[in-house]
Amino acid sequence: MKVIGQRIWREPAVFIGLVASAALLVINLLADTNIDAATGLAIAGPLLSALGIRQAVSPAAGPREKPPE
Repeated sequence: MKVIGQRIWREPAVFIGLVASAALLVINLLADTNIDAATGLAIAGPLLSALGIRQAVSPAAGPREKPPE
């Protein structure tokens, strides 16, 4: 849980995925829909995809190596 919290704090994509998942949960609760497995996966989808996408992309900013002279 601590690792996910750190990733939410440091990586904007994970934070946006968390906000999107929370919004989908609120919408489903307000619409009074039955939450089954498919709905649960649809709600958790943005967060899960944001947690998994980081391994596929390189960071936009970070330490740069000095080019060889």
